Amino acid sequence: MSSIKENRWDCTECGTNQGRNDMWFEGDICGDCKQQELNLKMKDEVERVLIDMFDRIGIQTPSNFEDITQHCFEYLIIDDKYNPLSDFDEQVVFAFKLWIEEPKQICEHNWIRSSDSFDLTVYCGKCGINYE
Repeated sequence: MSSIKENRWDCTECGTNQGRNDMWFEGDICGDCKQQELNLKMKDEVERVLIDMFDRIGIQTPSNFEDITQHCFEYLIIDDKYNPLSDFDEQVVFAFKLWIEEPKQICEHNWIRSSDSFDLTVYCGKCGINYE
């Protein structure tokens, strides 16, 4: 059942008070919450496409999967490269290709020694890799 409130109303998700000129329908959420919900769904779709691609080429999900997902999501949504008329899967794969080709920052290692009762470990304090 929908009703129009003459005064102000609160978003059911974040509780933000909305303007009196905005339409209100029972259970409605504000524009910011709607955008966050859409972004979350889009990020889930990006993850789905990437996992499917990794399965097709026969590799395990990489340890930096979150970084890859975030790059592809930002390329499509934040950089506004998403084209609803094109195949979404192809756009995600293209964003992944750009991530691979992007020059990575090389770490100037800051080696740190840590030891416990069993062994000594040497690792980089900046990037976290173990010294071999």
